[in-house]
Amino acid sequence: MIWGTQKRDFRLTLVLHGRQLVSFRRPKEMPSRKQERRLHGSSGWIFSGFFGMFVMLLISPAGRVEAVTWLYLTRHGQTEWNVENRFQGSSDSPLTEKGVRQAEYLAERLRGISFDAVYSSPAGRALRTAEILCGDRDVAIREHPDLREMELGDWEGMRSEEIEVRFPEEFDRYWRKPHLYRRERGESYIDVQRRVVSSMGEILRSHPGGNVLIVTHTVVLKTLMAHFEGRPLERLWDPPYIHPACLNLVRVGEGKREILLHGDIAHFPEEWRARA
Repeated sequence: MIWGTQKRDFRLTLVLHGRQLVSFRRPKEMPSRKQERRLHGSSGWIFSGFFGMFVMLLISPAGRVEAVTWLYLTRHGQTEWNVENRFQGSSDSPLTEKGVRQAEYLAERLRGISFDAVYSSPAGRALRTAEILCGDRDVAIREHPDLREMELGDWEGMRSEEIEVRFPEEFDRYWRKPHLYRRERGESYIDVQRRVVSSMGEILRSHPGGNVLIVTHTVVLKTLMAHFEGRPLERLWDPPYIHPACLNLVRVGEGKREILLHGDIAHFPEEWRARA
């Protein structure tokens, strides 16, 4: 094999006089072919022996090898306030027993992946989920304040039905007109998207060509994935639903972002998926 290791994803591009002739990609390798097919759907390319040497010799000074970064994004597991239908925002509540199991199922799915970096919201529910996902990996969990959930002011801790009764117009904008939602106390969706997109750029610049795990929250993920899709905030709450401990996989490189998984819960038991 002439390019790439089990930890890196590269694209080999042959350019002559400023014109791209051919491009070959080797996706980031998984620990087993079965898991690689499940997450990436392809085993990619391998150049070896004399053909590999020949390709190497053909690369001109104008050729390039560009690193691709893989973002593994997830929401924390189910919490006590999720069960009670309370808005959490920047406040916190602990994972339920089911929330721990959700994280464990996702941890099993990601078991063979070597993460170059792990980032988490500073909220306890996200940090606990990140700890479960990391398992015995020798990688530090980095708390990032910009991965915190949307700040909701005095709505935090209140039940959804109570908010709907007391603040009907704002509640309607929150769910049905997110691009118009604003309150004196708390953040707007635009505020969240700006800080999340900025922090993601920072993370991507810090880990080119790496596997990066990010544990965060619903609104953070919805606004970030909308940015990757080019989806306007008016349609923020369109499917898919961001389930607790779901998997979102984004490939970033060559000037584009490719969403491979979005709100995926294939790692959950069938009975859980049937009720989702």
